[in-house]
Amino acid sequence: MIRRNLKKGFINSSLKGFTLMELIVGIMIASIATLAILYSVLYVQSSSYEMRIKERAHEELKSYTDLWKAKIAGNDIPASGSTQNTKSVCLDENELGNCVNEGNITSNVIDPDNVNPASLSKRKGLKTQIVWETRSGANREIDFYVEQLILSGDSND
Repeated sequence: MIRRNLKKGFINSSLKGFTLMELIVGIMIASIATLAILYSVLYVQSSSYEMRIKERAHEELKSYTDLWKAKIAGNDIPASGSTQNTKSVCLDENELGNCVNEGNITSNVIDPDNVNPASLSKRKGLKTQIVWETRSGANREIDFYVEQLILSGDSND
């Protein structure tokens, strides 16, 4: 009988488990840690998407600005009338090739304010802007302003 009691005592003391409260606390801690990791992963994905769209918008705006700078340098702009132009560009496409995020680029050729009448050089100001909508519905924009000399074909060599 002593042998039996020793065996029972040994088994009961070595197989002691967690209490229900310890198990619930452990599950809550693991759940909170999992939610924190999941939230941070989603935040990083969203931030990287917004950064990728902003980089694409910057590239499109830079290309469009360079195009208009070349037009101004070549004096290929209308002498009168509207000098504001608008163009839509796709900033992101889905797997099917449909545009998911679209931006609108505007350019406006303006005469600079501080033109010296005695100067032989001519120049124009160029303001370009791109506006797009984020996933949250807010509008983001990037603006450029440059001044470009008008190159003439006359040479006094």
